[in-house]
Amino acid sequence: MQIILLLFSVLLFSCKASKDQPKSEPALTDTPEQKQEAEQTNEIQPDAPLETLILGNWEWWKTICCGRTPFTETSESLKAPKILEFQTGGALLYYSGTELTSTQNYKISYGLVNDDRPVINIGATRPGMLYIKGDTLMIDYGYVDLQTEYYLRRK
Repeated sequence: MQIILLLFSVLLFSCKASKDQPKSEPALTDTPEQKQEAEQTNEIQPDAPLETLILGNWEWWKTICCGRTPFTETSESLKAPKILEFQTGGALLYYSGTELTSTQNYKISYGLVNDDRPVINIGATRPGMLYIKGDTLMIDYGYVDLQTEYYLRRK
């Protein structure tokens, strides 16, 4: 029994000792291209405020609509991509491909129905719930049985 206990102790302490030893990692030197790529991917911080995350170009991906008779419309049905360009100061530009089709103002606020969820108001229309996760933007009007729009960030 003492031999088993001794073997167990040796095994336990040898595992702990290997964890405590620092690991030597090879020094990496980035090429200028790698540094530039890292800077570009770090431009948008995921924990930045929504007012910053939303800036830039977003291409429409799909819309899921509505209430009791849902259907999905996808970007494949368009001749040219539908693009939203959110600018600082609250300007929103709509494009069909490269052609500017209209402009609106937008405003991001927090709280719709006694809560602190993010909301976007575009023009004089009803507000939509706003979600941004990674390179996906979702504007959700589902709280009033309307559509949910999905956009992908253009790079």
